[in-house]
Amino acid sequence: MPAPSKRQKQTNLTVREPSLLMDFLARHFAGMSRTSLKGLLRNGQVCVNSKIETKFDSQLKKGDAVQINTGKVSYELKNTRLNLLYEDDYVIVVDKSEGLLSVSASPTKEGPSAFSIILQYLEKKNVGAKLYAVHRLDKATSGVMMFAKTVEAQHIMRDNWKQMVTESTHMAITEGIPEPQEDTIESYLHESRAQVMYSGGKNDGKLSVTHYRVVRTAGDYALLKLNLQTGRKNQIRGHMSDIGCPIIGDSKYGATSSPIHRLALHAKVLEFIHPITHEKYRFETPVPKEFNAFLINEEKRMKELSRQKEERREQKRASRVGNEAKRSFDKKKRR
Repeated sequence: MPAPSKRQKQTNLTVREPSLLMDFLARHFAGMSRTSLKGLLRNGQVCVNSKIETKFDSQLKKGDAVQINTGKVSYELKNTRLNLLYEDDYVIVVDKSEGLLSVSASPTKEGPSAFSIILQYLEKKNVGAKLYAVHRLDKATSGVMMFAKTVEAQHIMRDNWKQMVTESTHMAITEGIPEPQEDTIESYLHESRAQVMYSGGKNDGKLSVTHYRVVRTAGDYALLKLNLQTGRKNQIRGHMSDIGCPIIGDSKYGATSSPIHRLALHAKVLEFIHPITHEKYRFETPVPKEFNAFLINEEKRMKELSRQKEERREQKRASRVGNEAKRSFDKKKRR
């Protein structure tokens, strides 16, 4: 059983005679209704012989040790790779770090995922809690993503994604500066046997639309703001590769450099209509510090190269002026 919070009280009891768990609890907590007692069981606040017990009709034996945590339960999602942004009875929104899978088919082989971390957190609050995937971010992509806590919420969001999501904005740093610097890329994406997305004909392809705008340049790199009209697998990565400006760190799609040692793609904004309440929610996370640090350093590097170039030009000009003056002096001397 998880350790009780400061707002909880732990009661330790020993079973004197065989009894059903609910009857045992009702005798010792006469001031609580059976509904409240079932709530304790459902929330994992009752432990028998150091193991959480959720069944009210569980049979107790003489000598069994029963622990009950009463009072308000307080659990927090504490994980360095995941930050909780919002939670209600239907959806949960998080900020995922790069390097963490959205969903893992085999946690034992692939390691933890955002899905498994959140589910573990929910199960601590409510034994038997469920979680449902709505969309995914690539493992190498950081930023805002959401999950559903009910099947109904999942189906509404997943089956009506284009209508429910009113804004999905990503930030990326590309090799090369796109021309024009503001445009829309529209194509039919296909997946190769190597699981690389590429643009092709309409047949069997999925219509994919990406709007982009260059917001900053530094040398041969550009920081882009990208708005997704559709949400296809690797859509941004594939479209940036299509126009010859792959995202840095994305060797899979043609990048030749990885100056920040990660894929420079971040899901900055997710705005959606709540599947149950129909209210509009907007969540925004800052651009990763390493993005800005790289651009600042690249700008400094380019300024230094420009200064050195200007210095060499000035040296050549001074040398030329000096040589011309010497030739003029020698000419006068010969006269």
